[in-house]
Amino acid sequence: MSELRRQIDEQGYVVVPGVVPKENIDAVVDDIWKHTGADPDRPETWYAPGRIAGTGMVEMYHYQSMWNNRQYEGAHRVFAEIFGTEQLWVSLDRTNLKPPSVPEHPDYHHKGFTHWDADLEKYPDVPFGVQGVLALADTTADMGGFQCAPDIYKNLPAYIEKYGRSRQANLTEYSVSPIPMNAGDMVIWTTLLAHGNGDNLTDRPRLAQYISMGPARESDEELREQRVAAWQENRPLAYRTAFPGDPRGIEQARGKPAELTPLGRRLLGIDRW
Repeated sequence: MSELRRQIDEQGYVVVPGVVPKENIDAVVDDIWKHTGADPDRPETWYAPGRIAGTGMVEMYHYQSMWNNRQYEGAHRVFAEIFGTEQLWVSLDRTNLKPPSVPEHPDYHHKGFTHWDADLEKYPDVPFGVQGVLALADTTADMGGFQCAPDIYKNLPAYIEKYGRSRQANLTEYSVSPIPMNAGDMVIWTTLLAHGNGDNLTDRPRLAQYISMGPARESDEELREQRVAAWQENRPLAYRTAFPGDPRGIEQARGKPAELTPLGRRLLGIDRW
């Protein structure tokens, strides 16, 4: 078992420093500002319902800068170490721009929905899986970034016996811990870890890109075709209803998909491992 996997098994998550270089980070940040139409020097533009959700989620999926991080060899090495195999597929996920919580914009006062990515109804028969987020800016503990409840994870059977298997965590006897990160760091957590995002109590926006990988499902031809089509058409995966895409159709209007490296083609599913 790798050290990264051991840490995830023990505490529910691991922070990996400096996964991608600064030039990659800066490119995604530039694209977030362009996509949202917000201005990094004008805080009043950071509150834009329809383009920036109250949770900070930004519906952008296939910018070249985002794919450059997904197919970055250093990122792949991290997940390969965790899973013990190089034969992985990468998630097709979004970015996040969470502005400061201010009275003028109550819809952006978001304390976080502490939840599980795994279905607790199936626990303990839940296969190992992870989620991940890449910090695109230095993120302090009070900036509304990733936070989690490691004590619930460490005592999950007892928690379930007392509070049940609802997707939303009951924090009556537990607290959440914010995880500070530097730009380029990645936090990766097991789907059995209750987690969420906090309230941004600073004067700066929290910026992040969600990236995860898991074992390639090459025998699932339907899923493989859906993934390739989403990349070709610059849109989210059709079956993921919680990922609606930007109603303005900005990415689809580009026409041409992002360029993929040989590793990127395997991580998407175009080429087989």
